[in-house]
Amino acid sequence: MNQTTPASGYFGTVGQLIFNEDESQLIASVRGLSATEPGFIAVWDISDDFVISEEFVQIDLPTGGFFPSSIEIIPGSNALLVTDIAVGFDIIDLVGGSSSVFSIDGQQAVAFSSFNSKTGNFFVTDVVSQVITEISIDEELVASIVDVCAISVLTA
Repeated sequence: MNQTTPASGYFGTVGQLIFNEDESQLIASVRGLSATEPGFIAVWDISDDFVISEEFVQIDLPTGGFFPSSIEIIPGSNALLVTDIAVGFDIIDLVGGSSSVFSIDGQQAVAFSSFNSKTGNFFVTDVVSQVITEISIDEELVASIVDVCAISVLTA
């Protein structure tokens, strides 16, 4: 992946590592360098004796996605919600189905995410506009905004 040690900055670096639901794959978000050199998702298989494959499979982002960051498993779907500071978030179907880009009105840099198993919804944060957005994703991997909450941050 041509990483430098130490990393040269945000762009061109690995964002997050996560295992799929049955822990048979290790998944990483790899941030792009620019709009012409977008990032991707890297997937390594894990054998039954817990050995990670030497080579990864590259999954390209859907058109419009550039800078993947945090990753959340979409339960029961073999798909991912991936925050993307260029657009909002991407939904990546790992079995080769339809992947999509979703914009969030007013977003500037959606970077972090979390899944709430109690509600079944996802929450993403915009680190520039300081907004938390709650997202619902249906069985067809179609996302909808449930709620938006502004964050009041204290400054020294």
